[in-house]
Amino acid sequence: MATRQPRKTRRTLLIVTEGESQAAFLKHLQQHPAVREAGTAITIKNAHGKGKQYLIHTALKTASHARFNQVALLLDADTDENAETSIRAGKQNIRIIYAISCLEAVLLRAIREYKLEADMKAQLARLVPDATDFQSYRQQFPYPRLHIVRRFEKALDEVMGVLGIG
Repeated sequence: MATRQPRKTRRTLLIVTEGESQAAFLKHLQQHPAVREAGTAITIKNAHGKGKQYLIHTALKTASHARFNQVALLLDADTDENAETSIRAGKQNIRIIYAISCLEAVLLRAIREYKLEADMKAQLARLVPDATDFQSYRQQFPYPRLHIVRRFEKALDEVMGVLGIG
């Protein structure tokens, strides 16, 4: 009788974002060769800008349907702060990653196009035609550039680290 090969288990990761552009950028990072080679099953959920409490609710609801090795939230730092919500996330082992101001600012600083006084979404829109399509990020935010910038952008470094990009 033939012996069975042990079944390989994949690492699973759930990331919940505030908006469509964050989800699209994460899908761009998900295409990174290191992520694909690691074989991590990544689920990206979009909470459609409904605030930190709703993000945690979405993460808990999604995680209740399937077991994930790791759950993370990607939030803008300007998101409503609630200590009770942070404690709830901590008790559920949910990692919260704060972009310093917002994801758009992090990305604009990555390519040195950041102007504090102007609307960052509009600035990013000039560079990334469709911020909700992950393929739009390829030209302005290639992986080698992101690897350099992650040394200076804590939020980008955390996101890339959670995804397993070394």
